[in-house]
Amino acid sequence: MRSANAGSLALVASRVCRRALPDACAVRVSELAAGEGVHIWLDGAPAPAASGWAALHRLQRQLQLLGLHVELERDARGLLVLGWSVPSLMHRARQLRSALDHRLSDFQTTAHVAVAHAAELCARLNDGGDDDALLVAQTCAFVCEQLRWPGLLADLDGWMRHSDLPEHQVLLAQIIGLEAKIAHRCAEHLVYARLLATSACRLARSGDLHRAQQRVLTAAAPWLRAGELLAQRAVHGGDPLPLVAGGPVASLTDRLIAVSVPNHGRAPSWTGPRWS
Repeated sequence: MRSANAGSLALVASRVCRRALPDACAVRVSELAAGEGVHIWLDGAPAPAASGWAALHRLQRQLQLLGLHVELERDARGLLVLGWSVPSLMHRARQLRSALDHRLSDFQTTAHVAVAHAAELCARLNDGGDDDALLVAQTCAFVCEQLRWPGLLADLDGWMRHSDLPEHQVLLAQIIGLEAKIAHRCAEHLVYARLLATSACRLARSGDLHRAQQRVLTAAAPWLRAGELLAQRAVHGGDPLPLVAGGPVASLTDRLIAVSVPNHGRAPSWTGPRWS
C-alpha cells in the first residue's frame, strides 16, 4: 500500500463524507500520525449503533469507489484510509468507462429532462416577471444534479494522486484520463441543456407547454443524434471524425452549425462524412 497524498486526501474525504451524509454534522476527518492515510469517525457516537454502523459502511463504499483501500476499525467506530487498492482502482476505471458508454452518451435523456424542467418552471412562474436566464440557470443546475458526475468530480479538485508502485501509476493515469473525458462530456450535456432550456422558455410563454416541448425536441433531434454518434465514436473508435475529409477534428460548435444549417443548393463536389 502506498500513500494517496494524505493532506489533499483528507480534504477530498471531507467532501465525499458531506455528499454521502449531507445530514450528518458529526463526521470528522484527520490525517494519521505517520502521514500515510486518514482517519474518519463519527464524533459524539459512544457506541456503534445501527445507524452509525450503516453510515460508516456507506462512507467506506464511497471512498472505495475512488480507488482507495478503506478498512473498518475493530470497534466499528471509524474508518482507516490507508492508500490505493488495485481492485478498487480497476473498478473505478470500469465505472468511468461505463458512464461514458451509457448515460453520458445519451443526449436524448438530457434533452427531455432539460425541456421538461424548463417548461415546468415557466408554467409554475407564468406571471412573466421572471427572467428566462434565471430559469435556464436553474434548469442547468437540475441537469447537473441528474448527471451526478460534475459534482462527483468537483469533490476531487486539488487532489494530487500519485503512487510509487508502477501498477498504481498505470491505473491512476487511466483514471485521470477518463475523468477528463467525463468532464468534457458533461460540459457538452450542459451546453445542450442550456440551448434547449432557452428555447423551451421562450416558446412556453405562449401557454401551450406540450406543443412548446415538442417543437424544441423536434428541432433539436438532428444535432442531438450527431452528438450521440460522436460520443459513441469517441468511446469505441478513437477521436471524433472531421467534418471534411482530411480536415481538423470537429468541435462542438462546428457540429452544431453543421447539423443546423440546411443545404438548399446543389450537392457539393466533394464527398465526406455526413452528420445529419
